[in-house]
Amino acid sequence: MIINDYIVGELVKNGIDTVFGYQGGNITYFVDSIGEHDDIKYVQTYNEQGAAFAANAYSQVTQNFGVAIASSGPGAINMINGVANAFYDSIPCLFITGNVNTKGMRKEECFRQNSFQEADIISMVRPIVKYAKQVNHEDSIEDILDEAIKSMMSGRKGPVLIDLPHDIQRQKIEALKDSGKKATAYTNDVKLLNVCIELLNDSKNPVLLVGGGGREGISREYIYEFAHGLNMPVVSSLCGKDVFPNDDVLFVGMIGAFGNETANEMIINSDLILVLGSRLDERQLFDAKGKNLFSGKKIIHVDIDADELRRTGIDKVNVNSDVATFLEYFLNNSNQMSNFKTNLVKSYRDLKSSKYSFVDEICEAIGDLQVVTGDVGINQMIVAENLTVRKCMKYLNSGGLGSMGYSIAASIGASYGLKKCKVVAFTGDGGLMMNLQEIQTIVRDKLPITIVVLNNKKLEMISRYQEAVFEKRYYGSVWGYEVPSIMKLSQGFGIDYYKWPCDIKDDNRPKVIEIEID
Repeated sequence: MIINDYIVGELVKNGIDTVFGYQGGNITYFVDSIGEHDDIKYVQTYNEQGAAFAANAYSQVTQNFGVAIASSGPGAINMINGVANAFYDSIPCLFITGNVNTKGMRKEECFRQNSFQEADIISMVRPIVKYAKQVNHEDSIEDILDEAIKSMMSGRKGPVLIDLPHDIQRQKIEALKDSGKKATAYTNDVKLLNVCIELLNDSKNPVLLVGGGGREGISREYIYEFAHGLNMPVVSSLCGKDVFPNDDVLFVGMIGAFGNETANEMIINSDLILVLGSRLDERQLFDAKGKNLFSGKKIIHVDIDADELRRTGIDKVNVNSDVATFLEYFLNNSNQMSNFKTNLVKSYRDLKSSKYSFVDEICEAIGDLQVVTGDVGINQMIVAENLTVRKCMKYLNSGGLGSMGYSIAASIGASYGLKKCKVVAFTGDGGLMMNLQEIQTIVRDKLPITIVVLNNKKLEMISRYQEAVFEKRYYGSVWGYEVPSIMKLSQGFGIDYYKWPCDIKDDNRPKVIEIEID
């Protein structure tokens, strides 16, 4: 068999049933190998960035890794945004790029390029991947793929990239052994864990802060059991919003500069904060007025990444562990733990603005909804603050990178990851224009995706900043910025169009809902 057939076979063995990508001259052999395999599907997007974001979301909803492919040069470079998103949000993704024939590659670094569409993609992505390697000989594919999967799935997960020159892709090899996914075990310091138990028992008003690291595997179940076992209130970061059911009595809301008042007050009034899988960035540490929510608090910080634990410079107890392993110890020693009296004056649901009630209303009207994706900007914060993520739902957004255009492309990967499940993709008018072409992927593949466009005909977050700092000089956010008719765009794509408020058909047809907001 040829190298590509071997790689595709390994993807199938690892449970991958969908690969996203864009065709090109130097990736054709790989796409052909996917197409000839009965147990895996190739989904052609309309831009490599869209394929990469789709792979991100596929990974997040399946708890496996995602796969995206691209051709050499501009194709590979277009994919970098999705590579970066996977890196900053700790999403395991395998990116495979084609490249020119090995004989046609530049021989010295002083030469910018030798062959048409040749680019050194390995050097470009190295700061934003866990592993990157070009396959220069067919005999090395087993070791490279094995190391890529091991690196991607171990420790703090993240993206890897394998670059396949055109001539290498079609080289014949003998059948090789199964590379398999590699898992990393974590050993907790029992003395340190007992210190954590003592701190919790000594506290009177502890709060549990969940982040994106709580999404992994069985972590959600352990968090739910732990919180209810101790009757401990739960707040979340943006990336941790779907870790704990938002309609649960213990859930208070999202914290930080774009969080809600009750959740921030819960942090301020606490005497101990147990942080599970959140990196504590500046949007969490401070409220909208710049007040430090964590000042003077006792903090237990659990994270799989030791570097993240020391990044903040905050005085706290650091536990280098994955969330599940950490909580497993506590659950096995629950008889040593206090049970707290929770006094939630009001839940975050009481603070939701009726102005944005459409967020939940649309999601409820769709029915059997499994995934909601959000974009970047004011629309992202409107959805994050007003969406009730229930126990069986997932909420995905571009957290660390904050890339506009994420939502629509991610909805495709999420839908395919859960067997063409229903997805609602919220976006702004700005984000819509970033990956507008992927609406055709949704229409072509008849995916049950509802795109909700929050349209205020400007880049709202930037214009607010310009009001505060630049004396209302709206260059690029209002002045020189415009969007076409959303209705006419929808008609052009042949997708059902609705103007909110409206009655929404609970069917599997893809649709666009436009909401004009101030």
